[in-house]
Amino acid sequence: MEKTEVLNTLFASVFTQENLQQVPKLSDRKYSHTIEGLDITCLDVETAPTKLKPDKSPGPDQIHPRILKECYRAIRIPLTLIFRKSLKEGQVPSHWKEAHLTPIHKKGRKKQPNNYRPVSLTSIVRKPMERLIRNKTMNHMDENKLFTDSQYGFRNKRSTVLQLLKVIDHWTELLDEGNCLDVLY
Repeated sequence: MEKTEVLNTLFASVFTQENLQQVPKLSDRKYSHTIEGLDITCLDVETAPTKLKPDKSPGPDQIHPRILKECYRAIRIPLTLIFRKSLKEGQVPSHWKEAHLTPIHKKGRKKQPNNYRPVSLTSIVRKPMERLIRNKTMNHMDENKLFTDSQYGFRNKRSTVLQLLKVIDHWTELLDEGNCLDVLY
């Protein structure tokens, strides 16, 4: 119990609460297609679990990813209904919001709390729904060209390695032209 309290205090101390008053105002952008309602079909739900990693640990619901992956075809219709209801009502089942926090040792002495990082184990059933919403949102953003050309992370065919290569290329051009270059990280 004492170890749990020490780790809980540490993890709570490094949690960042964003100041929503300082969120920059983005200019309005024009787009041709709206993303009215996310229509989730049985076929969408059936193909969603292909990315589930069967070797991961289960969350608070104790449903193991391997079990979900193996049974997915049989339960795709009820899951489709749950996903649709959740989107329609704007709520997810309350147990999907629960997580088991597990400390993972990073490096150094195991007796030092600072040498651990928290990992949240959440309900595996919600992951396919999250993936479906993400994919439909990303498609909408791509179709309407709502990403800036500088956005690389979390996009298809635009890795952070590609971004780094582009930045190095730009820096090299600047230096070849005799410009000064300062970089801050």
